[in-house]
Amino acid sequence: MKQTTPAFICIYGQSGIGKTTDMGFAFPKGVFVASEGATKSIVSTCGYKPREVTAETIDDVTAIVDRMISGEIEGKELVVDDFSYIIENSVMDLSKQFTGWDIFSQLKNRIFEFRRKARSSGITTALNCWLKSPKTLDDGTIIRGCPKLPSDYGEAIPAMCDLVLRGDVYRKHKPHPYAYYCDSNAHWVGKDRDNGTPSPAPMNLGEILRMNGYVIPRITD
Repeated sequence: MKQTTPAFICIYGQSGIGKTTDMGFAFPKGVFVASEGATKSIVSTCGYKPREVTAETIDDVTAIVDRMISGEIEGKELVVDDFSYIIENSVMDLSKQFTGWDIFSQLKNRIFEFRRKARSSGITTALNCWLKSPKTLDDGTIIRGCPKLPSDYGEAIPAMCDLVLRGDVYRKHKPHPYAYYCDSNAHWVGKDRDNGTPSPAPMNLGEILRMNGYVIPRITD
């Protein structure tokens, strides 16, 4: 079934397993929010240089969405390549104006505004995050593995998404022994609102989205 709204996606995993490269294959016409040198793997592996813009905070990212809406920046796909850094830096920036839980209240409102603008404007959005491993507390409580984000955002950000994929080891895939997992369980955060993604699945976000009914241009289009 063809989707009528854009996808809002979160991918998380250890550095170096190919998440950025996969986003390069998935979104060749996309706008990449990335630090200097972060998209080198796209150039060397995907064979093109992505369009890059810089941002330090969530407000900066929202301003990029505004520029995409106005047509100043062309494109209908946005990749925030280091969303964990963006959110950590946003907390530090907001702490100059607010204190205590007001910081996270402000941050939540700004993240919701970013998501609202992107979604209402038809912009497919992918967030690339670091991984926070599961942890067992002294009383036996399990804190699930999730995107590495401050406070409870490792759970809250995935709740806003249509698809949450964890990049992790899968030895049966050779020569690239990694896969995406979307299952949500006692140890890991995951999500597939469209219920069409196998888990594990090959690290091919573009084909996963097409399989779920999203219109995603290919490099050859």
